[in-house]
Amino acid sequence: MTISALTIASEELVDGEEVKISEKVFPLEVDLQKTVFNVGDRLMCNASIANNAGRDVFVVSNGYMPGFFFYDINYPIDPAFTMMWAGRTLKANDTMTRAIDFTIVEPPGTYVLEVLYRLEVDGIELTDKLETIIEVK
Repeated sequence: MTISALTIASEELVDGEEVKISEKVFPLEVDLQKTVFNVGDRLMCNASIANNAGRDVFVVSNGYMPGFFFYDINYPIDPAFTMMWAGRTLKANDTMTRAIDFTIVEPPGTYVLEVLYRLEVDGIELTDKLETIIEVK
């Protein structure tokens, strides 16, 4: 039986307030500056996961988080990740950031930039994703 992180959460007092380990405490952000590109343009942005838990946490992932996928809107994909997992400490108020930088070689059309994470934080599985529509001319 799978129980979501929003159903069962680690609770801890931070500055006198209860903090539940959930996706809300680890927000996903992408600093994409535009959504319309020409074939041959570089798509560059940063994706980050912030630790707003108010304390250091032990994070387990496949080492490539946040992950990203770029695909034709008419052919959605089901992202697969390597089963190799690694852990590290994510300090309070720190972020994990990944630079996204690739040249668009796909033909003109409508695409999706999907940025996501799948993490385990203190034994609780968390997932979050952002999808942005990208027009290629």
